[in-house]
Amino acid sequence: MNNQFTIMKNFFLSEDKNLLINQVNEELGEFYIGVLKNLSEEQSIRLVFQDIDSQLISHSLFEDVKIKLCKTTQSKKIEEAMLSYEKKIIITDYRNWKKYAGNCPSVNGYKFKEDLKYVLEDFFTISNKDLFNFCQQSPALAFSEINKYLINSKNYKSDVKIMSNENYILNIRKDIFSEKQQNKNLQKLFETIKREAIYKKLNFLTF
Repeated sequence: MNNQFTIMKNFFLSEDKNLLINQVNEELGEFYIGVLKNLSEEQSIRLVFQDIDSQLISHSLFEDVKIKLCKTTQSKKIEEAMLSYEKKIIITDYRNWKKYAGNCPSVNGYKFKEDLKYVLEDFFTISNKDLFNFCQQSPALAFSEINKYLINSKNYKSDVKIMSNENYILNIRKDIFSEKQQNKNLQKLFETIKREAIYKKLNFLTF
């Protein structure tokens, strides 16, 4: 049986139309979005954050390949979406995941620890106990911390101070995701993304 990381990786190039993820909570949801972003970039596929009811514009041979990424906890919407031929990733809660997991490739966030280990060791070829412990405690910041490690692995040292900032950054990312889904206020979206970048930069400079 494939590990969950392999399931996510294979989905991008497979004929499967749906990938279902149980995020467990918002923090783990951010971790899995980070995994998906890295895998999509590796395959030169663009993830598009959209409402589950929205449809992607059909791409020509000269446009980027796109896969829709959406969040919902509404069973009816999941059922309708899974019947379409549009390739999509659906992030939902455990109740809906358990209900529909048998219908398509699926990932259970309750196996997060195993997935984190695989991401670090097999995808990034990193073996660092401090980094693993930090990412385990602060999954929403996992990829920011991984990037920090990759920049200066020899002098890497995790700092518990950053964990107190996790909720703030997570809330910013929730705002960004919401703005992308609604696609109504581009100026507000830009300002929110800039706010996250500035905060992360200032936080990084404290180390």
